[in-house]
Amino acid sequence: MDKLNSRVFYKMYLTNTVLMVVFVGILALISSHFSSKFVLDKITDFNRQTIEDRGEVLEDKLRQMNDLSDAAVASDEVIRLMLTEKDQYISPLVMQEIIQDLKIIRDNYTLVDEISLVDYEREMVINSQSKLSLGETIYRDAIDWEPLSFHSDSGRVSILYTKNWRPVQREADFSIVLRSTRRPFRKICLFP
Repeated sequence: MDKLNSRVFYKMYLTNTVLMVVFVGILALISSHFSSKFVLDKITDFNRQTIEDRGEVLEDKLRQMNDLSDAAVASDEVIRLMLTEKDQYISPLVMQEIIQDLKIIRDNYTLVDEISLVDYEREMVINSQSKLSLGETIYRDAIDWEPLSFHSDSGRVSILYTKNWRPVQREADFSIVLRSTRRPFRKICLFP
């Protein structure tokens, strides 16, 4: 009888142990699943909120860049340049006034480091410092660039906002390129 009780006891003990291990395993899997899902949902919500917040900031910065490019084209001298035929003479005084206007606009907006007006017909670039030949610059293909692009030069990354213009009165292409340069080895974020 003792042997029988001993066997029954061990069988019950083994059965209880197996049931306990199975029960704990199932409980661990269920709790792990729900806790992982909870954590994942929280991380997903946080990331979604961060993306929405940054998206709103980016949209605001792009709107400011668009307004700035409109302001760069709004001066009388720039409008006259855009409406003047290629073979008509443009005085150096007009060029100097355009350069001065671009410099004033650039100084009033800390968002950009440089504003450039690209005239493809005359093959020239006018920025807030001087007038350059189009062949000497990176702007030769600016008309085909995306509105927001990046350019790397000498370890510096530049964010370029490009807006193309075509006057209604004549067949000529112009671009306004706004450049914001950021230093290397820093976290690159759009317009900090």
